[in-house]
Amino acid sequence: GSLTQSSGTLSGSGTVTVTGLASFTAAGNYMVETGSGTTELQGGGVLSSGFLALDGGRKLLNEGIFNWTGGSLIYLGQNPTGTSVGGATIINALGATFNDAVAGTINNGSGTNAFNNAGTFQTSFASGTTTIGVTFNNTGSVQVGTGGTLNLSGGGTSTGGSFTGGGTLQFSSGYTFDAASTISTANAIFSAGTTTLAGTYSATNTTLSGGTLTTGSSPITLGTNFTHA
Repeated sequence: GSLTQSSGTLSGSGTVTVTGLASFTAAGNYMVETGSGTTELQGGGVLSSGFLALDGGRKLLNEGIFNWTGGSLIYLGQNPTGTSVGGATIINALGATFNDAVAGTINNGSGTNAFNNAGTFQTSFASGTTTIGVTFNNTGSVQVGTGGTLNLSGGGTSTGGSFTGGGTLQFSSGYTFDAASTISTANAIFSAGTTTLAGTYSATNTTLSGGTLTTGSSPITLGTNFTHA
């Protein structure tokens, strides 16, 4: 069946399996999910308004197409309407798509919080910036749409992952790419932390405005245009 959450709190340690579409819509209000359980979205979902908050070890597992079309904040490791326990994870499974159509923020609360992408994470807004403040681990595909910026401010690792698209990919915290990873976005900005590039790099425009960029023992070419600001 389907799931509609328009306010309130979903809690527990079990798995809530949604075979149809999950709808998160709560204009101006919070939708909280807490407890160590998993909300499994087999049919994908949509976050169209309000603020989604995951806490207490909660996992949100997307196995379909999830469209983030409204509501500019997702909280991980935070319960805005109760006592925050900490810890939450969003998982975009292999074969799934997480479509970010808003320039929003995934906010890092307390505990260990992560976004693990094994499928396709794409931005489709025409301008603005989405900031992912939690650890972002990529084993799948990240596609940054033209005109938009994806700021990975929470660090993370890429293991065989790819980063493509006509937009801007920004690293404002440490990030590590293994030898099987690729970056081919139009723009890449390294603004803080230590980023280790060990894969294939072909971003057209590269800006190093802060932090440290290292390639280990493997030399790379930093795109067509390189700016050290």
